[in-house]
Amino acid sequence: MHRWQEAQALYTQALTATPDSPQVHFALGSLLMETNELKTAFIHIRQTTQIDPQHGPAWLRLGQLYELAGERSSATHAYQRAITLLPPASLDAQAAQRQMERLHPPLPEVMVTSWFELIREMTGPTLIGVLVALLDAGLRPWWIPWTGWLALVMAMLGTFLWVSATSLPRNPLIRQLGAERSMQLTAVRTSVALLGAFFWLAAIGIILLPLGKSVPEMKL
Repeated sequence: MHRWQEAQALYTQALTATPDSPQVHFALGSLLMETNELKTAFIHIRQTTQIDPQHGPAWLRLGQLYELAGERSSATHAYQRAITLLPPASLDAQAAQRQMERLHPPLPEVMVTSWFELIREMTGPTLIGVLVALLDAGLRPWWIPWTGWLALVMAMLGTFLWVSATSLPRNPLIRQLGAERSMQLTAVRTSVALLGAFFWLAAIGIILLPLGKSVPEMKL
């Protein structure tokens, strides 16, 4: 009925009786968003997510508040949480997805499934591994031991698995292997991502093991 002041008074009274109720914090925060009292609304919406981290609608409202404040990174995180927690067919989930697509417009299908995009996604983590190996060898590639080269192969494999599971499930190699559908399953993607992170971290560990030892002397 848009009787905002009366509703706010009732919610405030309910909050006094149950200060740790996520439902009351959420209801009061949503009401304050309607009346454009955004700073106070933010306090109650954020409190909702702290009391109940599984409260999907609160994460959606929190994302909207962050976006209004110009904090795109925090808004993106909140929308991602909302999408994860909300039923996919719900209006709130669809709203969160739309907000995410507005903040981060999806790439065209041709680009998403291209080899170029796969290589671009893999370049950063792979270069980190190469740089660590070169620094460990005194910037002399011929001093990189066979374990270092093996570690670089592991790093590339770990990077591929991580990229395939997180940001590029439809890369051309995954499609050729016929694994695109299975990579869309959350459990499969999580397992592949963790395996990729393990390989990459293990590779960096193998490269760094010789640190502290003397660099081989060049033969005259």
